[in-house]
Amino acid sequence: MSKRRVTPPRCTLHEDLAGLDAQCISPGTSGENVSVSDAIPQNVFYKIQIILSIKRTALTVFRTGLAVCAVPLSLTSFLIATSRQYSIASVSAAIIPLAIVNTLLLTFGIYLVIRSWRRFIHQERILTRLRYEWPEIKELF
Repeated sequence: MSKRRVTPPRCTLHEDLAGLDAQCISPGTSGENVSVSDAIPQNVFYKIQIILSIKRTALTVFRTGLAVCAVPLSLTSFLIATSRQYSIASVSAAIIPLAIVNTLLLTFGIYLVIRSWRRFIHQERILTRLRYEWPEIKELF
């Protein structure tokens, strides 16, 4: 007597007129569709969608933080590259406020990067916990 290996259903997501619906095709059933709600409750599925959207937002904030950090660095490198054309003593009235603004922008960019990274890690931990609670989720993503 040989043991038959059971494989989990393949799940595909598609958008319908009524909203987002997921359907799974079981390998043992000759092509019949099984709704994901049979395997995973709908509220858990919607929770996963919300968590994934929060992760996308965290990555967008991360990207914005990197861009904000790049502005003072590029401005400073431009000033260093053109420093032969002026004397720092003669433009110190403009350099000091510019250094303050650069410091503030760099600090804000670092804050955005750290905050978004922490949120991303937090949402990933929640998703990992949901994957352990519902093994059927592993097929979705």
